[in-house]
Amino acid sequence: TVKGGGELRANSFVLSANSPVLKEFIGKRSLTTIDMAEFSEVGVSTFLAFCCSGQTTLLSAENFRECNKISVAFKVDWIQKQCLRFFCDRYTEIENLEDAKTLFEEAAYLRSEAKNRKLVKALYYRLQKLPEVRRALIADFFEQDISELDPFHMDVCMEIAGADLPMVYVSLNCLLEARHSDTGVLTLVGNEKRFLDPAALSACH
Repeated sequence: TVKGGGELRANSFVLSANSPVLKEFIGKRSLTTIDMAEFSEVGVSTFLAFCCSGQTTLLSAENFRECNKISVAFKVDWIQKQCLRFFCDRYTEIENLEDAKTLFEEAAYLRSEAKNRKLVKALYYRLQKLPEVRRALIADFFEQDISELDPFHMDVCMEIAGADLPMVYVSLNCLLEARHSDTGVLTLVGNEKRFLDPAALSACH
């Protein structure tokens, strides 16, 4: 069952062979219907095509995230690896701020869903060659309401900063000064406190 209530048919043997989670559901629990209501019909059908063919030729920028999310949820390691390879290959070069922002979001997503830092490392090394884009990315990050972001976004921001890590704290200080000017309050809120977490700082390059 997929988002919207639609249903897709699939071979239980193929699903069990690809996913230990689905093998548990189908084999030991004898389930004949799997709830995938969190995912779209297109995303699930693409995932099923991968499982049946053993290939991920249909991966695209549009379906990458959902296919990766499904493969993480059901522990299909080989699809996770292909998703990561696809995205790293697609962004072999960063040409501008928009490229960097897209890769930043995917890096934060992979950190949160799969605890995978490979894309963060790839982003870090590419941005070392583009200090102006890196600084623009950090400045852009602080133009949003970061208090509502998850800690993985904070971690990626610190990790990719490199030599510009002081810029992160200058930006954070400006944020605090603006808040104090507007509200009279001078404190970090929500996940902003992540910037002072020694464990997060230890991962910085």
